Amino acid sequence: MQPTSVLRLLLLTGLWGSSYLLIKLSLGATSPFGVLLGRLVLGAGFLVAVTSLRRQPLPRSPRLWGYLTIAAIFANMVPYFLLAWAGQRVPSALAGVLNSTTPLFTYVMAIALGERAQRHRIVGLLLGLLGVAVLLAPWRSATSHVSWTASAACLVAAASYGVSYIYIGRFLTGASGNQCPLLAASAGQLVAASAVVTTALPFVGPIALTPGWTGVVALLVLGVLVTGAANLLKYRLIADEGPTAASTVIYLLPLVAVTMGVLAGEALGWHIYLGAGVVLVGVVLANQPQPASQATGQIR
Repeated sequence: MQPTSVLRLLLLTGLWGSSYLLIKLSLGATSPFGVLLGRLVLGAGFLVAVTSLRRQPLPRSPRLWGYLTIAAIFANMVPYFLLAWAGQRVPSALAGVLNSTTPLFTYVMAIALGERAQRHRIVGLLLGLLGVAVLLAPWRSATSHVSWTASAACLVAAASYGVSYIYIGRFLTGASGNQCPLLAASAGQLVAASAVVTTALPFVGPIALTPGWTGVVALLVLGVLVTGAANLLKYRLIADEGPTAASTVIYLLPLVAVTMGVLAGEALGWHIYLGAGVVLVGVVLANQPQPASQATGQIR
């Protein structure tokens, strides 16, 4: 990997890994729905500005906008809101590690859709589930019903991301016939998400914004950098190094999320560190393709 690509990878890891702490800080300025809307609008505005500077038009096909809207539901609206809601109730480090199980959910759905199960990847999936059990620590009497609910919300967010990867792979890339430039598609997806969430405002009511630099700045960073600029880093990494190398960021996110939580003064029990390690090993195994020479070891 080129030195510039390594730098981009580290920046992307830092941005995405810090998002969970930024969500918690943003909640000091507004509600979970406010975090959702602010993040989407700021991210969309940033990417639309970049597409304009690069003279790359947004998608024009109504059919493509339909696909982008559905992708936005699973890739943006659902997980962003659930993580913001859960951020009020669980440490950011726990939210980050639970959300890093996305590749495990993606693999489960790929199997459900007909992909052959592979033994070492199944072992990785089971390890990931064991890691989640350690993270939730059911033996701890201090674990409340609310924290269990919030932890479940983080897992549903991870599953929603997993659905989005499968959906985008089937309907927006590859041989689907709905392809458009990646930057334009990403900007269009956030624009679609912003539009849908904005239409819900009459039902949600006014969004309060509490004065205070910490929450406001955290929301700005979350929207412009984590939601907007991070996509540029991701696409450049994919273009320069390929999707496999770019996906390395998945393995580093739990480490960053836990580190940021510790620096923020979150009280983390030993089970968080152990569970994070087990989840990380499971994700690595579940993402390793089966060597062609071992194809006979596949589970049918």
